[in-house]
Amino acid sequence: MPRPPVARLVHHAAAAGLSDAVWALAPVAAAEAEAVAATRAAVQLLRLALAHGGDAPAAERAALLDRLALRLYNIQAMDESEAALREAIALKQALGDGPGQAASLAQLAMQRTPDPAALALAEEAEAALDGQLDTPAAALAFSARAITLANAGRSAEALALGRQAVRSAEASGDADSRLRAGSIAASVALSVAATDEAFDALQRCISEAMAAGRADRAAVPMVNLASLALHHGELARVLAVTGQGIAYCADRDLDMVHAHLLVRRALALGELARWATMLQALDALSTMPSEPTRQLASAAMLRARLDALRGVANDAPTWQAHVETAQQGRSDLVPVCALILAAEAAWLRGDMGTVAACAQQGLAQTESPWLQGQLRQWWRRAGGALPPTALPLAAPHQAAEIGQWRSAADAWLARDSPLEAAWALLDGDEPALREAWQLFSSVGADAAVAVVRQRLQQAGVRGPYGHARSDPLGLTRRERQIAQLLAEGLSNPQIAERLHRSECTVAHHVSALLAKLGLRQRSQVAARLQQAADAA
Repeated sequence: MPRPPVARLVHHAAAAGLSDAVWALAPVAAAEAEAVAATRAAVQLLRLALAHGGDAPAAERAALLDRLALRLYNIQAMDESEAALREAIALKQALGDGPGQAASLAQLAMQRTPDPAALALAEEAEAALDGQLDTPAAALAFSARAITLANAGRSAEALALGRQAVRSAEASGDADSRLRAGSIAASVALSVAATDEAFDALQRCISEAMAAGRADRAAVPMVNLASLALHHGELARVLAVTGQGIAYCADRDLDMVHAHLLVRRALALGELARWATMLQALDALSTMPSEPTRQLASAAMLRARLDALRGVANDAPTWQAHVETAQQGRSDLVPVCALILAAEAAWLRGDMGTVAACAQQGLAQTESPWLQGQLRQWWRRAGGALPPTALPLAAPHQAAEIGQWRSAADAWLARDSPLEAAWALLDGDEPALREAWQLFSSVGADAAVAVVRQRLQQAGVRGPYGHARSDPLGLTRRERQIAQLLAEGLSNPQIAERLHRSECTVAHHVSALLAKLGLRQRSQVAARLQQAADAA
């Protein structure tokens, strides 16, 4: 006769009031649920065990509270998770279990980051070790301090602590501790330098955890990889890891990581001006089984950015509230990201004082060359004199700062970032402003178009759509020129040579033209031009 599932025995025992049996069997049933990625079922079983384990030894109860807290965090039951950890900390304190306290405090710190209070919790965890450094608890405490320092923009300090966490994990001989400390150390190393080796090291940690069947140990590094790729401007990596991770976490009830990944995917899509797919990612947050409060705050910020670019809404108090939300840890975006978005919105409002203030504040909070480059370009656009930088800036930022706006724009287009290319072209001459107008228009940035129109009018120049009013297909002069060259059968490199533009610039113009004409293939352009001519 087959043995009944342990979970069924647990529920029978609970119904019969057999608390000792529930306490003994529920954790076993929870482990079975976790083995098949049923995190919510595991949570229910652990809750049941604790409800029947009031008389259990304090050390055993504290251990089960730690276990429950992590599962609660994974399904975004944040308040209940923190309450479980604080109960575990109190029990361990009463027992005089310093390393145990350190482990629970460290877990709480990592759950709270980027909340500013997280760093104090990590420091408290380290103090509770009482010099016992060769333990899994020590590895966790050092890892917590490393990740909270990295999120606070103090990557150099974080790097040393990440290495110490690995040493403690290795000395402890605990395989799970080595896996966790290794992924955090790799994350911190990547926050310092965006090398292929650093990205590969973190990806190996993810693959190792997946191979070991440790979904929780694989999922968090996915968030770290996506976050750090964003901080280094590696958008293709962001889309790759979030594409992998979103499905992986959704299948395993890992709601918290799932929500983190959706926000990071939306951020990357926003940087690429892919608004429809960005909004799809944000909309998915609202359909999750548990409400992702911090991620919804991030989503509100990204929607506000799109509204500002489109000229729908852009008021200073709203943006101040968004920045404060990030600074207080009530969003899952680090404050620097909020400040960059707020600077852009302020520029669109013409509030150059706020642009400069956001840029200066952000520069004091990050050591990332990419983020510093993003902040510096807004400070420069606000008319500020840039301070020297000891950091090597990325190619598009460096080109813009030395006045090579065409090279900067081409570098952005090579990254498939038409919006950033348009910003770069604002530093250029009249043809560059016309091109910026077209790029802003192609991504629906009407507020930015209005700024370009005003600049051209002030220079006594008619905007780029004067020609479009008389063109039978509503094409601008540049669009008509490219359409004629396509009709002649020229390739993108040939058009680039004819117009003295980069191939990336031409590729974007061709894509925008085909979309405007409602065509799928460039070979259809000639027939479309002829139809328009016949109808004229």
